[in-house]
Amino acid sequence: MEEADYIDRDVVSDGQWVVITDDGERVLQREYEDYRRIFEDPAALALSGHITSGMGEGRHYISLPGYNRQFAERLGYEPFPGTLNVELDEPSRRARSAMESLDGVDIDAWEDDDRTYGSATCYPAALETGDDTYEPVHIIVPDRTHHDETKVELIAADRLRDELGLSDGDEVTVRVAQ
Repeated sequence: MEEADYIDRDVVSDGQWVVITDDGERVLQREYEDYRRIFEDPAALALSGHITSGMGEGRHYISLPGYNRQFAERLGYEPFPGTLNVELDEPSRRARSAMESLDGVDIDAWEDDDRTYGSATCYPAALETGDDTYEPVHIIVPDRTHHDETKVELIAADRLRDELGLSDGDEVTVRVAQ
């Protein structure tokens, strides 16, 4: 575990101190979620948070033909060119790791004359805003991203801000299909 950087270990005269690293905690959380899926009744994974503005990069990447073709074929729709960003609350940040044990839709890496574009995984979900529900949406998790695990990016056929009247700061729940 020490070689894999899951723990830091310090040997002292009367024993040793062992501390779990952030990487080790993530591995344990994934393992825990796998065991929960096996031994507990399945429950919908609900991630809550608030709408936040992104950097505008989603618009560019979602529009690229190598991704757009795969979205249409594998998700069943051509997404609006952009993503909706949700800043997760603290319990949802911890629960988010459960997505990794779910079956997502793979979006393959591809390249054009200029560069290589990385792969991603899309998880089917529904977006709830109190009274309204919109589906299908997909949480898109690029293999290479600027976002950490405090946020999720959603794609859908429509511009979700317009469809649901959303603004920065609005509270939402994303129910991930299991």
